[in-house]
Amino acid sequence: MSNPFISQDVYKNYQFYSYRFRDFIIGLLVFVVIFVNYIINLTPSVAAGDHGELATTTYSFGAPHPSGYPIFAILGKFFSYLPFGNVAYRINLMSAFAGAANAFIFFMFVVKILALTRKPDIVRNTDGIDLKIYVPAVLSSLMFGFSNLLWNQSIIGEVYSLNSLLNGLVLIVFMLWYEDVIFNYYHTKEPYI
Repeated sequence: MSNPFISQDVYKNYQFYSYRFRDFIIGLLVFVVIFVNYIINLTPSVAAGDHGELATTTYSFGAPHPSGYPIFAILGKFFSYLPFGNVAYRINLMSAFAGAANAFIFFMFVVKILALTRKPDIVRNTDGIDLKIYVPAVLSSLMFGFSNLLWNQSIIGEVYSLNSLLNGLVLIVFMLWYEDVIFNYYHTKEPYI
């Protein structure tokens, strides 16, 4: 496993960072702040574009125009059972939830990256909150959650906030897989794919 682009010291001196309870608590606070703001600005009914078609087909458990958006339809059906608001509002609420969850995933991603780039004594710090990790992570995830693109797609019932959430989940899973490969299989001759 020789990679000409990465120094061998990266693999030998690799510091594994596992998420801590406070990472999830701070990320949950970011989620709540963004979700509450999305709910305050949520579209109360049908918006322009495909929203009417998506809300109708989700409620009737149908398939909108190709590609059909099956994950959106399944999750939207669960959200359509909420006991408040009209169906379009409930679908909008699902998009708001996906957008806020996307900011949470982004926060966790940034925490992992920043923790891995810090010196070993910062990574091993268990006494308190490391501001060099959490302040940039909170600020960047809030900026991401309040960005114009994510904001506009999270307050209407469209598929884009859910798509962005799923892409973020893929990035997190890939990062955890890569960390597992380096941590467990670098010094062995076993295949790691």
